Amino acid sequence: MVRPSKSACHVECPWRPASELHSSADEMERLREGFEKIHRDHVEQACREFLNQGPPRGGGAYFVRFEGKELPAKAILREAYRLANGKEISAGKFSGGVYTARILEDLQFEVVVRAKSPRGST
Repeated sequence: MVRPSKSACHVECPWRPASELHSSADEMERLREGFEKIHRDHVEQACREFLNQGPPRGGGAYFVRFEGKELPAKAILREAYRLANGKEISAGKFSGGVYTARILEDLQFEVVVRAKSPRGST
């Protein structure tokens, strides 16, 4: 197999140097370990902090039910990650949806899935 030269690669080039693949694998392992540090009390605290900020906003199709309110699951998990690990994680570093729901359900939280409404509809 002939690999393209770096100058031939464009933004969509599928080839990446092995060093980048290892760093990506290392980063994925660190993220997994970080999610494993999250306990139920971290999620509860994240939910309370979110509620103290005012009315719930945003979110995709997945919500965590807490004290009768539905809160954006990914935002809650990001905050719980920060509380458990002492550092923030960007939303782009992990998948929402099923991945987020599984973590929250494993911690005995109810996850609600709603269809997203099309943008601009009333």
